[in-house]
Amino acid sequence: MRSRMRWSLSLMRTRGRRCVGRWRRTGSGRDARRTKSRESSRGLRDGLEGGIAERSHRILRVGAGSASFRDMSGKSPDAIRTDCRYYRGDRPCFPGWICTPECERFGPVGKRVLLIKTAALGDVLRTTPLLRTLPDHLGPCQITWVTDSGALPLLNGLAEIDRALATTDPALPFLLDAETFDLAICLDKEPSACALLARANSRDKRGFTLAPHGAVIPANRSADYLWRLGLDDDEKFHRNERSYPELMHHAIGVPYGGERYILSVSEAAKENARDRLDACGLVAGERVVVGFQTGAGGVFANKAWTVTGVKEAIIATASDLGATPVLLGGPREAAQNRMLAEDTSHLGTIDAGADHDLETFAAIVGSMDIVVTGDTLAMHLGIAQGRYVVAIFGPTCAREIDLFGHGRKIVTALDCSPCYRRTCDISPSCMEKIEAAEVVTAIQDGIAGRTDDASSTPKDHDTGKRA
Repeated sequence: MRSRMRWSLSLMRTRGRRCVGRWRRTGSGRDARRTKSRESSRGLRDGLEGGIAERSHRILRVGAGSASFRDMSGKSPDAIRTDCRYYRGDRPCFPGWICTPECERFGPVGKRVLLIKTAALGDVLRTTPLLRTLPDHLGPCQITWVTDSGALPLLNGLAEIDRALATTDPALPFLLDAETFDLAICLDKEPSACALLARANSRDKRGFTLAPHGAVIPANRSADYLWRLGLDDDEKFHRNERSYPELMHHAIGVPYGGERYILSVSEAAKENARDRLDACGLVAGERVVVGFQTGAGGVFANKAWTVTGVKEAIIATASDLGATPVLLGGPREAAQNRMLAEDTSHLGTIDAGADHDLETFAAIVGSMDIVVTGDTLAMHLGIAQGRYVVAIFGPTCAREIDLFGHGRKIVTALDCSPCYRRTCDISPSCMEKIEAAEVVTAIQDGIAGRTDDASSTPKDHDTGKRA
């Protein structure tokens, strides 16, 4: 009994892959017991290794409509395709589906691309043309997009994105450390975003990164111009003639052919928008609907058109053009829009409300025939959904915005524009110099040039190129 216990304890010690046991008793039975111990050791070892191999090399296989197991020792044609873009790891890619090389849904991963674009919501939208041009340039791509959590609704439903991650996701640093990308892109000049690119595992980094001393610098030579554009006001404000999508593509060395923004608005959001507009008294298809986005972000001074200008344009739109004005905005514009709606209620002006989530707001903008706005999110949402956009510019650069031939830019005549100032004491201001008559003329042109939505609105998955 004692020797057997010593064997059991000793068996747990290993040398390489051989189990080693020693008998310490001596006498006439020593050789027999040693032989017995070697046979026991070999049998136990072979049994353990065989069992582990059998369990490790079995996978599910489709057979006559049911799942079965088969041995996969060595190379097997039935290996699970972890190189499929739809592979999820913890569950089937589609309910009830079983992974086989013959799977009709198999999609090659191709190039693994990391795209970092956070910042303003409009900037996120105008980066979406890359979702078309990158696969055109690189072939099949698996795209991971990192953005602020507030921008995720703009990326939901886009089949071109394989994974959207928020910068606030606690797993993000670990994923960047563990994964490798064929191409990593950062189009923000914020240090926090550039640090993500610096951290990413990729031999091909483009856009902007963070230097060891904490400065934002170009990650590749082609990004030098876009980098310098932010450092040279004269170049940005007066010399540059290219739109942001053109600048962005040049910075990362990808050809650009006028591809449009991509946005997918869910049916639920569209239904919410219809319910809200119906409750406000809007009758679909009865008259041309003109949306007025009355506010703008508070970062730059005078980015929104004046309340006086908006009111004059609303009166002319309803009285002279026979269209229905709809007031658009968020919480910042709620009180202002209520006042405008009350003052022009006799003209049938509708206040669409100011308490919408982002996707519902996008659907409301998409319900307009024409959108009148400053350089705002509503402008980008209108562009993305093929609306006729009358875009009014004061302190920001009209040149960087592409309406894709479906709208009109109205730019202030003030010499100091654009300026991107956060405060301004000039009177009259750049937006006060915009005349309502000019805006109304642009609206009239939009009404005259309207075509059926089916031909004028870019679909979610069309070529998306400028007409």
